[in-house]
Amino acid sequence: TYQLQEQLSRKAPDFWSWRQDVVRFVSPKRMAIATDMFSSLRGHEQFTRFEDMGNTLPIDDLEALIAETASKSPESALLTSLYLQAGKAYVNRVERGEAQDYKTELKKAIVFLRGAAELLKDSEAAKDYAGCLDRLARVYKLQGRYGEAEPLYLEALEIRKAELGDRHPSTANSLLNLATLYHDTQQHQRALKLMQQALDIYVPVLGTDHPSTQNAIGWRKTIQQALQPTHFTEGN
Repeated sequence: TYQLQEQLSRKAPDFWSWRQDVVRFVSPKRMAIATDMFSSLRGHEQFTRFEDMGNTLPIDDLEALIAETASKSPESALLTSLYLQAGKAYVNRVERGEAQDYKTELKKAIVFLRGAAELLKDSEAAKDYAGCLDRLARVYKLQGRYGEAEPLYLEALEIRKAELGDRHPSTANSLLNLATLYHDTQQHQRALKLMQQALDIYVPVLGTDHPSTQNAIGWRKTIQQALQPTHFTEGN
């Protein structure tokens, strides 16, 4: 699947050299979401029924809560948080290989993230809005809908520059996101330029050994390899 292709391209840039091997991936499939994602919502009245729910919240219960909240409080902060956390949870399930139905859960992620974005767009929570745009773009990217992902990544980048400045790690995150998008669409020169811009922020601010810096360094190497001409010898 495209999901596995993207994950492997990060951890094994030479994946395509052994793509003819047969690899079987087995992952757990759960119809529940970890409740620690919703810890900030426990004080809300509608959420009190789930106080004793343990470590996981059944997806059906979560969607019922969202529907109820949308009916009673369609413009509430609670609904915004539920949309955002539900969308994030579905994206995480897909990326971790936990989704029972890959396509369906991606579609649900889009519905919830769009709902959150609509409520956040005209609010004062610009940073949350940028984060929501990022996650929505990630879903489009997973679906191969690059043309829809790009403007969302660009808007998130502009918001972060305005809110946090040009040298903030979150701004670097946006640059990295755009760079990976351009890499996936074979625009390797653009990708390399943006990845270097991200590194120019990560290295002095976070240090060379920080995971974000190391991730960007790995991506830069991958992009540089993609820019290398392919040499064929006679007989190949």
